[in-house]
Amino acid sequence: MKNAFDDNPLSFVYTGYQDNGQWVGVDLEEEKQIKSIVFCPKTDKNDI
Repeated sequence: MKNAFDDNPLSFVYTGYQDNGQWVGVDLEEEKQIKSIVFCPKTDKNDI
């Protein structure tokens, strides 16, 4: 799970679960205002 938030677009998270899909969550421990969410699909950075 450390790969989920390592700021490296070449790393990825694989949970091994396929039946109900995959998801990643984070416990912020207190109420926070989220200003943006960024999703980067799995890539090998070999694109234009």
